[in-house]
Amino acid sequence: MEGIEKQKNEMLFAGHLEEVDDLQKYGRDAPLAETEKNKEDLNVIVDTIASRTQELGKKAVMLISSSKMRTEETAKLIGTEIKQRLGDAIKIRYTSEEGLRAPDQGEFILPENYEPGSFFEGLKIASDIFYEESLNRSDQNVHYRFGDPVVRSDGSYKYPALAKYFKESGETYAESLSRLLKLVVEMGEKVEKLHSSVEVVLVGHGFTYEIFKSLSVLAEKVKNEGVQVNVRDIPHKLSEIYESRVEKLRDRMCVPLDITNLGDQELLDLLRDEIKLLEEGELPRREG
Repeated sequence: MEGIEKQKNEMLFAGHLEEVDDLQKYGRDAPLAETEKNKEDLNVIVDTIASRTQELGKKAVMLISSSKMRTEETAKLIGTEIKQRLGDAIKIRYTSEEGLRAPDQGEFILPENYEPGSFFEGLKIASDIFYEESLNRSDQNVHYRFGDPVVRSDGSYKYPALAKYFKESGETYAESLSRLLKLVVEMGEKVEKLHSSVEVVLVGHGFTYEIFKSLSVLAEKVKNEGVQVNVRDIPHKLSEIYESRVEKLRDRMCVPLDITNLGDQELLDLLRDEIKLLEEGELPRREG
């Protein structure tokens, strides 16, 4: 994938604001909370987008959110604030993209004494197990479902604590990653068109940001540093990069993503092959 260095191409990624913490009423798809923290974070996001839009002379802002309520509401707030600041000189467009959606975490069994805003131990336990099963780079099982207690052949549970917290398990890492890689391929095919008069901003979740960021880093290593990546390697490589991260989306709320190399045809072909394997369940599983 060697070639001449291209002009750097960036896209902004904004994190969603915090939602109402009421798992009983909303599950994991709640409206935004009315807090001072959200007001402060919104201001940071809008400052970043407005400054970049003016600096680059863009005429419109396209806000692409996931299908989750918290991201769609965040996008609307961002658009409204930008319009107020920049006036009629800027057009605001909105769309949602299923590929940006955070992984489905299943259906919870909440304790009888659950109250909105209270700590739900089941979610913490499930998150830790999901990381060890699916994101541990030394021994990945990308087909493990979030919250699954895993029934062994003798009828016992591998993770008995999860049985009392989940009525239904969520998605696998393979399903989530495949969905997002499809979006990356679709965007990669249009990456050269992003030098237009429209400022494209993704409004999403920490998970989707980490995948985009890790893919950007991996594409740079492959394109300009001679790193070799084969089909089946993508989940492992992404986990490796993720573990070495020094900053989270929450640290800045709105950050530029280098997408210069995501349009490389050889990389896109590799991602297409990886998507096929993820969907066919042909990547190695870890024994329970």
